[in-house]
Amino acid sequence: MNVATRLPRDPRSISNARDAVDGLGFALDEETVATVRLLVSELVTNSVRHARPGGHIELSLSATPDSVRVEVVDAGAGFTPRPRAEGQDEASGWGLHLVEALSHRWGTERERGMLIWFEIDIPSVAAAA
Repeated sequence: MNVATRLPRDPRSISNARDAVDGLGFALDEETVATVRLLVSELVTNSVRHARPGGHIELSLSATPDSVRVEVVDAGAGFTPRPRAEGQDEASGWGLHLVEALSHRWGTERERGMLIWFEIDIPSVAAAA
């Protein structure tokens, strides 16, 4: 199952990105959907705030029986991910911290602009029983 959408660099795109996750809903358990919605919201918020004006945001989601992968691409200049630092503004800067804490794998690439991706493993029904 795949969902892909192109969003304008606009604050309304954050809720549209969360809504796009619902396209995977029937393939995922409620907890995974909630986690993916939160992390998508954080990454698209970063793109809206930091990408070049006038650009767009590409959101790709794919789910297999074993995992879900999300990619967010924007035309930003890119950055080097850094851990939160003592004394950093407590009101912002939590997006990548949440991605690191709640996903199983994540990373960044600069091949098509700035791409941030994460993957979450889906527990098997047999393992959950």
